[in-house]
This record gives sequence, C-alpha cells and structure tokens, in this order.
Amino acid sequence: MSSVISAAYSEHTHRLALGLEPWDALRRTRIARPIRIQVDDGRVPAPAIIPRRDSCLHALLSGPGLGEHIDLLLHSDDRRFVPRRMRFSTGSAGDQLLAVIDRIRRPTLFPGANYDLAQRCTGLRGRVRRAGREMRWARIAAFLPDTSLLVGRAHGDDRGEFLLVIQPLALAELTDPLRVRIVVSGPAVAPAEPSDPVEPGAQLWSDLPLEVVPTTAASDQVSSGQQLPENYVSSLSASREVDLRLGRIISLADGAQDFEFDP
Repeated sequence: MSSVISAAYSEHTHRLALGLEPWDALRRTRIARPIRIQVDDGRVPAPAIIPRRDSCLHALLSGPGLGEHIDLLLHSDDRRFVPRRMRFSTGSAGDQLLAVIDRIRRPTLFPGANYDLAQRCTGLRGRVRRAGREMRWARIAAFLPDTSLLVGRAHGDDRGEFLLVIQPLALAELTDPLRVRIVVSGPAVAPAEPSDPVEPGAQLWSDLPLEVVPTTAASDQVSSGQQLPENYVSSLSASREVDLRLGRIISLADGAQDFEFDP
C-alpha cells in the first residue's frame, strides 16, 4: 500500500534498472543524433532495443527476466561513431539494490569515419593493419613525445580505420607542426575473422570486444573508453611519432603509411 496514493486508486510503479546517457568523446557532451542501443545476446537481428527518449537518454526498466547484468551493443548506422559492446549491471544484484548513481552511466562513443567535424580541427585519419589485413577494433592514443601527457584518443572501426582529433585544452603550447607519439593497442591474440553474414551487418559485431563496466560508478573507467578491453596490449611496431598540422586533419590511410600492429 502506498503512503502517497489513496487506497481508492490503482498504482503501478516502474523502477529504473539502467539509465544511459550516450556521450560524445570529442564534443564532451550528450550525443544529440539518435544512436541504437540494443540487447546483444548473439541473435541477429537483436531481440530488443533500449528505447531512446526525446532527451537523448535511454532507459531500461526493471521487469521479469531481467538478470543481474545485460550485454548491450551501441552503434550508429551511418558510421558517425565507432560501435562498442558493453556489459552493465542492472538495478538488482542478488538481494541488494544498486544505488541510483550506479544505475546511471555515460557510455562514451568515439568518432567514426563519417563524424561531423568542425572546421580547423587538428588530427589524423589512419589505418591499422595486422598480418597484411585491416585490424578491426584497434585503440589509439596520442601523447606528446617523451611525456605521458595524453592529448587525444580514438577507437578503430571494423575496417581498421580511425579518426584521431587532438584535444587542444590538454596542450600548454601549440606548435606547427605538432609532433605527437601515436600508440596503437589491440588484442594480444588475433580474434577469428567473422564469417559472411546471414543478415546484413551481422558480421560487424562478432569480434567486437565485450567491455565489462564496473558495478560502482566511482571506479568506472570503462564507460569513458579510458580502460583498454581485456587482453589488449600496446604494439611497439605500430607506435611512432607523427607530425600533425594545426587546424587540419591529415590522412595516413594510404597503404604505405598504415600502422602495422605486431604484439
């Protein structure tokens, strides 16, 4: 019996299991364009989509059959963002209810090939290869040479391509050209190549790493994309210094200048 609603009324209460605010890694704000967040249980097409609200938020409500965690695929059909597969805890963990702050997460998506770039951005379009083939789902970080100052981060897509944009707020001084050290990471053991899809687009996700988001929001470095997926390692062979031009996006995805990954 509710202490707010009179007993003369029928009442049904909805409880939030998981609230998601998809975040744009470059603009550092809520993603305004619609993206798809769907349950990832291996079936194609996916059996359920997490509804998107007019506020650009996605909400999953508690209900029968909802387990202690849920695997989700986040992607945009137009390649504006690189997809991610993520495992989130839901509103219940055994007999304990998660705090509201731990049920609200901000999964960050990184620019894809068709990302809407503002003019005068400084960055790099590149491609990662492994054993002569495009390496899917690489992770890229840019540092100032001989320092640990991170100035940019990118995710590679299913074609081995990435779009890295430098964050100027991280730099004390801008020089032209701007030299950065590119570090490429990927799985220590190459995953099996996906087979030809039965359904259009089905092959895109089979080898996408599943990232497990911590139950406690305060310790979550997975949602932001800062933490590498499990079994990812950096490659010395694919890491090198590159001279960028201020206010321009240069391209090294021409074959001869690809980043060759060798763990």
